[in-house]
Amino acid sequence: MVDAHSKPSAAASLIHQIQREITEKPVRYVVNTHFHWDHTQGDHAYRLTGEKVDFIASASTKQLMSDLAVARMKASVGAVPQQIDALRARGSTLRLGCRKSFLRGPDRADGGIPNRAEELHVGVADHHVRQIVLAPRSGVRSAHRFFNGHSHTAGDIFVFCPQQRAIATGDAIHGFLPNIADGFPRVWPGTIDAVGHADFQYLMGGHGPLQTDRTVMTSQRNYIEELTGKVAEGKKAGLSVGEMQKRFTVASLKSLQSNGYAEFLVRTSEQSNAHFGKMLPLQDGVNANIHDVYSNLDRV
Repeated sequence: MVDAHSKPSAAASLIHQIQREITEKPVRYVVNTHFHWDHTQGDHAYRLTGEKVDFIASASTKQLMSDLAVARMKASVGAVPQQIDALRARGSTLRLGCRKSFLRGPDRADGGIPNRAEELHVGVADHHVRQIVLAPRSGVRSAHRFFNGHSHTAGDIFVFCPQQRAIATGDAIHGFLPNIADGFPRVWPGTIDAVGHADFQYLMGGHGPLQTDRTVMTSQRNYIEELTGKVAEGKKAGLSVGEMQKRFTVASLKSLQSNGYAEFLVRTSEQSNAHFGKMLPLQDGVNANIHDVYSNLDRV
């Protein structure tokens, strides 16, 4: 299993689905592609199965989970009341009854607040790896796990299955604008180039739709490279983040205008958040990226 979902209940549901639809055999390995809670918080559900499960991550991810996971989770939980208020505000502007019912459904308490809160569990991976090759055995397909350098975080792992020509990339390559808050913007494009040497047809990112070619991967790579170059030049020239956010617009970035990348990002964001009303402009995401690139420009 590559990544463990954002909470134990979601992971438990997935475990049951696997048993119903794929195999009754237990999950033997869980790979944490990086340390962010929405990819690791479900680890606890696999521990509760009572089966032997090994959790695999890079050495950097293992350390980051130990150092930051609890604090990050507490911060995320602390932000929930504000997020609920924001959803209520969006719901008040919606006209479609089905959208309002999603925000104030029968399975939720007053105004959309969940009826129950899950206990938080933060674990640390059992093993850290640079590369593992699981050889085929008893009809099981092999999977190559390998760490290809800094990108979305300091410890991203990519999982490649050569027989299926499929690769799982976590949040280092996915269907939304990249999150660069913990990223390494100067070296991230090179990491994507390294991943591109693998012979895959199907790319499964940490968010967004299945990708059946390399168009989005290449567009994301070019976007990070272009934006990083512009922010580096602006920083050298003494521009503030605010000035760069006004100057580097969606329309001015060639990488966003090439191959329909901007339209793809807007479309996937709307599809993934169809119940939450009108999405924020793509420029807001670009502005966040500008801020994070500026802050992380010299990370190596």
